[in-house]
Amino acid sequence: MTDFHFTVTNVPANVSLRAQLRAWNVPKHFQGAWRRQQLITVNGVYQPLTNPLPAGATINICFSAPAPIVPPYDAPVTIAYADEHVIVAEKPAGLKTHPSAAGDTDSLIGRLAAHFAGTPIYITHRLDMATSGLILLARDPLTQAIINRQLATKMLHRTYTALVRPGMTQSWGRIDAPIAHRPDDIRRRMVAANGLPATTFYRVLTRSATADRLSLRLATGRTHQIRVHLDHIGHPLLGDPLYGHEAAPRLMLHATTLTWQEPLSNHFRTVTSTVPF
Repeated sequence: MTDFHFTVTNVPANVSLRAQLRAWNVPKHFQGAWRRQQLITVNGVYQPLTNPLPAGATINICFSAPAPIVPPYDAPVTIAYADEHVIVAEKPAGLKTHPSAAGDTDSLIGRLAAHFAGTPIYITHRLDMATSGLILLARDPLTQAIINRQLATKMLHRTYTALVRPGMTQSWGRIDAPIAHRPDDIRRRMVAANGLPATTFYRVLTRSATADRLSLRLATGRTHQIRVHLDHIGHPLLGDPLYGHEAAPRLMLHATTLTWQEPLSNHFRTVTSTVPF
């Protein structure tokens, strides 16, 4: 078990401590455990979650939780941003987010485990192996749970840049098409009426005879969502070996920006990455 400690100062007044925790997207199971074990204090004293929160309060939280075991892999890794709660790393194309098969050694998680030796690392979302760009990871289980809540409630915003088959007729649009597994290929997905709801927003940035450059935003996070949706409308990603088969040196998809609400804060942070193509 690993001990985790959080201190938040100068918290504004609120109708209750519970209301403040809800505003911070703290899941109910954390709130319940803290209440039962009296692990949360306001100005140094435990108080019920229903009590009013005074202006300028200091909230302290202490709890223990198991930490994931991540075998370190000593290789270069680019850190776009890091603080006491999160790490934003740049994943190169061709590198797995985490080991997924027996014998896997090199992965972004493994590289981060070596770079931040002794620090637990918790996955919040993933990028396909062929996709490059920003990925947000948590340094404690509370932050992981808060970020997961932000993903579920669409508070966390992700944008991507892509090169696709040219000839987009609309300058912007929305793709609403449910995504399901392909019955003939476990690696691939397809648009199907019985699939899970999926929505992608796109905007054309530039056009050329060889490719259109798009900015894309996800409203949902299905596996291969952007790849499937763009192939579905007839403009597959360049360099995609599974969908469209448009020739390019690599999959032309890059996670460009991440915006999230910082844990136990009302402040939002945005990190941006330079597109490598």
